[in-house]
Amino acid sequence: MNISLAITIPDETKRRLASAIERHADAAVKARWAERDQLQFPIVTVGETATAFLPHLSEAFTGLCAEAKPFPVHVYGFGFFGSKRFPHSVWAAVDPVEEMFEIYDRAWRRIEQFGFTKPTQEFRPHIILGTFRGGVKNRNLIDELDADTDIEFGTWQITRLAIYDCREKKRGRSYRKLDQFPLGIGGYAR
Repeated sequence: MNISLAITIPDETKRRLASAIERHADAAVKARWAERDQLQFPIVTVGETATAFLPHLSEAFTGLCAEAKPFPVHVYGFGFFGSKRFPHSVWAAVDPVEEMFEIYDRAWRRIEQFGFTKPTQEFRPHIILGTFRGGVKNRNLIDELDADTDIEFGTWQITRLAIYDCREKKRGRSYRKLDQFPLGIGGYAR
C-alpha cells in the first residue's frame, strides 16, 4: 500500500483544476497530466506501507485529527518544481495555513515511532497537476501559466482528513479512500 493522509478535494474544485489542465495541455511537451479523479492534496505522504501497519496509522491519525481544529483551504494559481526551462512538475498553489503545518509536524511525530522517516524537504502545500520527463524543455508552458494570473480554483473548510492508498496504473495513479477522520473543535493545546 502507498499511504497518504490527505485533504479530499471537492468536485467543483476538481472540475476547475481539470479545466485548467485541459486549457494548458497543448503548451506542454511530454507531459503526464493528472486526470480529474487523480487530483490529490496530501498533507503527509507516508509511502509504501505494509497492510499490517494500517490500523496503527489509523489510530495515530484518529488521535491527531481529534486534536486538530477545522481550517480553510484556498487553491489558486500555478507553480512548478524544477527550472522554468526544464520543470519536472506543475502544481496548483495552496495558501499555507498554520493548521496544515501543525498537522504535518504532529503526524510525523506520531508515525516516526513505526519506523517511517520524515522527508528532509520542507512541506509545501500544493496539488500536482502534471509531471514531465527530465530534460524536456517546457518553458512555453511555464510562460503560459505565468500569464494565467488571478486564477481561482476554490476555497472550502476542512472538517476531516482521509487516508488514501495510491496505486500506479497504466493511465496514471488511482486513489482509494481507506478511512477518514473528523477534525476536533478544540484545536491543539499550545
